[in-house]
Amino acid sequence: MARRGPSEAVEAAAVAADELAQEFGPQDAGRPLTVSPGFVHGVHPKTGIAVVFVPGEALPDWAVARLAGASYDPDAEVIHLAAS
Repeated sequence: MARRGPSEAVEAAAVAADELAQEFGPQDAGRPLTVSPGFVHGVHPKTGIAVVFVPGEALPDWAVARLAGASYDPDAEVIHLAAS
């Protein structure tokens, strides 16, 4: 399998978000992002296991909270969530 470049990952995330918006309606600006905006790496708070979310994947509450409090470049190929 060929590795995707940053622009392909961003495009895939945009397509996934658009499909979700068509099905469920657009996300409110005041509501935290609930789908992964790109490749998001983090550590599960209860298990300590490293996890990776792909563009457009639904995020669990702990990842949503960390992403909402994080400062990140939305165009980055990989977003790293800080451990809590």
